[in-house]
Amino acid sequence: MFYDAPSVSALYRSIIPLLVLDIVVVALRFSTRRKLNQKISIDDWLMIPALVGVIGMASIYFNGLGKKALGYQWMITPPSGTDVTSPDFQSEVSSLIIFAATNGFVKLSVLAMYKRIFVIAPSWRNARNIFFAVTMTIIGMWAVAFTFTYMFMCGVDYDIMWNAETQVVLQKCVNTFMVAYSHSISDFITDALVILIPLPFIWQLHLPLGRKLGVCFVFLLGVLSTAASGVRLAFQIWGSHQMTGDEELIITTEIFWINIEIVIGVIAACLPTLPGLFKTLSVASMVRSVQAMFSVDSVGSTGSLTGHKNSKDLKGLEKGSPHDDWKSGEVEITTQCTQGTTAV
Repeated sequence: MFYDAPSVSALYRSIIPLLVLDIVVVALRFSTRRKLNQKISIDDWLMIPALVGVIGMASIYFNGLGKKALGYQWMITPPSGTDVTSPDFQSEVSSLIIFAATNGFVKLSVLAMYKRIFVIAPSWRNARNIFFAVTMTIIGMWAVAFTFTYMFMCGVDYDIMWNAETQVVLQKCVNTFMVAYSHSISDFITDALVILIPLPFIWQLHLPLGRKLGVCFVFLLGVLSTAASGVRLAFQIWGSHQMTGDEELIITTEIFWINIEIVIGVIAACLPTLPGLFKTLSVASMVRSVQAMFSVDSVGSTGSLTGHKNSKDLKGLEKGSPHDDWKSGEVEITTQCTQGTTAV
């Protein structure tokens, strides 16, 4: 049935490889910056707390599986009135608290990367700069709101929250299901919006259709994370109409999907920043072309550089600017791609 979780061994095999890949891509992200002598930006730093959160969530999940609080059928129901803490519910609440914060860090990192790429003039009069600043503020407030809501659903009395007596939780706490349900809906919507944001900017570029689609693919890697978010939302909608079901397996499945969503989200957020990895996929040149068009055309429109300048002019760009991402032997691509383009 839908609430049936995979086998315990399958749960381990699903999460561990992705968790290891998360650690690798975040390490490569910083290694690439150092190798290319690029400034480490805010979008890079945001991946550090995101990675810590991912490791924390996986640790909680593996601990629950190891203690058989997750992944196994609930065989014993305590007598009514017995004050027994529910280990699976502890794992669920703890995971949701960390997930809300970690998910916010990942989304903010992606938005900060968009801002670094697509905003050339960091002025408050720049419409794109204002757009990204407002969007990042909204996402930050959203993440903080749900993190604290999960933390204090029953005030500061966590014994009530983790009590096995459902009736006590219903009397003393907010509607925990509606909190999780509203978070799932808003998470899916914000995931979709974050993925769609760069597409209009890319589609304005004077590139062949095939190259546009290739550039879009780089920024659409987060679709897999959004798909996991959609599965989790569908699972909660289905669960809301079920009167019976194994509590432990239901919670196991829920935590499984939030782990899958967040580990894939970290990978998707890091891959566009690793040009070295993209060389084997012939995507690096397309990403650099996008960066070159935004930089040369936008700066040329202010009069400080024109689209007719050669590579020597481009080498004079100030270190630490948005153009740093595609330095180190990549100026030739810049001059080739900008011929015949217009300002974006």
